[in-house]
Amino acid sequence: MSRLRGSMIVVAFAAILGVAGCRDFHLSTAGLDIGPNPAFPGDTVVASFILDLIPAQRHTIIVHIDDTELMRVTDSAAPTNPVILELGDAADIIADHGVGEHVLQIEVQAHESGGSTRTRPVVLDLRESN
Repeated sequence: MSRLRGSMIVVAFAAILGVAGCRDFHLSTAGLDIGPNPAFPGDTVVASFILDLIPAQRHTIIVHIDDTELMRVTDSAAPTNPVILELGDAADIIADHGVGEHVLQIEVQAHESGGSTRTRPVVLDLRESN
């Protein structure tokens, strides 16, 4: 009888842990695309990517260009897929970072769960007008 009782205690404890807050957490990014690429002054540069954040929670999206922060957006709503961010006019990005090829990457930080992830880097080619 004590063996059955011990098994019942273990099962009850596992059930309590399951209900008490062992919820699943998933954070991932994929498919970063930048357009237009190459970009010229007057072009509005846009980034799009897939963001999975389960459960939905407050999160910050940080766009990096050559390891320098380009922009930061914080939101509490569940992300729509694809996430689309307007990065600005290519002329403004050129003024800050120069012409040529630049590495662009997006980082996402989940506030409540403490996780973070980055997209794979993509090369953005910024060019002067012809």
